[in-house]
Amino acid sequence: MSKLYLEFLTGVRTQLHAGVPIKTALSNLSSHGRAGRFAAEVLEHLERGKSFAESLANARSFRVPSPHVALIDAGETSGRLDDIVGKIRDDLERARESRSKIITRLLYPIVILCLAVLLPPLYLVLSGRADEYLRVQLSFFGPVALLAIAWGLRGKIVPPHSALRELLQNVVRAIPLLGRFLVENALARALSTLGLMLRSGLGFEASLPLVARASGWKFLENEFLEIEKSIRDGATASEGLCGLTGLPKEFHSVIATGETAGTLDEALDRCGRGLEDRANTRIDRFVRIAPVVAILLVGLVVGALAISAFSKALGV
Repeated sequence: MSKLYLEFLTGVRTQLHAGVPIKTALSNLSSHGRAGRFAAEVLEHLERGKSFAESLANARSFRVPSPHVALIDAGETSGRLDDIVGKIRDDLERARESRSKIITRLLYPIVILCLAVLLPPLYLVLSGRADEYLRVQLSFFGPVALLAIAWGLRGKIVPPHSALRELLQNVVRAIPLLGRFLVENALARALSTLGLMLRSGLGFEASLPLVARASGWKFLENEFLEIEKSIRDGATASEGLCGLTGLPKEFHSVIATGETAGTLDEALDRCGRGLEDRANTRIDRFVRIAPVVAILLVGLVVGALAISAFSKALGV
């Protein structure tokens, strides 16, 4: 999520909590960098008679997620706008911190892997075969760079809701560790968002389609839409939600108990946080193992190169 959006929400939440009206709050924020330009754009729509939620939905400089627009609309209607903006901001901050921790944890094994590619073939340069060394590096870093570019342009290369995106998602889901980690994170965000929407006063009929579209995974979108249909047909919320792919059985009782006690929104938030913790634990385990695997690979590569060099020296 954009840093601009997070700064905007932080500023709005701070001023609303202090009792400042939304128009005044946006006017105060409009002189603060990029977030200020976004605030000025939202204020312009607000002064034309639109609600805050409508103004966010019509902003062009940043696309506000549709579940957030619905949440803010519910917050305006219920008079709890500052609480809702604060909840959205806190969830985004938690997600940002989680991503930052994952990147930091993965940095060491990535450095080890890069060194494993860069250092062992250096003998090619020392022996006057720099062109071969460059080919070795290109064979590794070239595809990595292409994948990074493709990831950055994924929205244009593979448009949302396209058949190709669904196919690629199914391939990613089948990758050990990575697929499960991504699915659990997506499901964690979806359940937390659904809990927040229920807490704000939105019902299942309004919340589930929004959560479905925001999930980012076609199979999850289909499942949430199917849950919404089953609830309309008379099923309980726990009956539908407990059938979600990737939801561990230990969370089923949490959801069922929450529905019985009338605290389903809190139960969904706990499930979302629990799934996020499980996914992060898996990454921690992988990070602990990855450097060892990378060092072993370096040893194998160096050993193979040494054997090759001795064989050539002996004329074998």
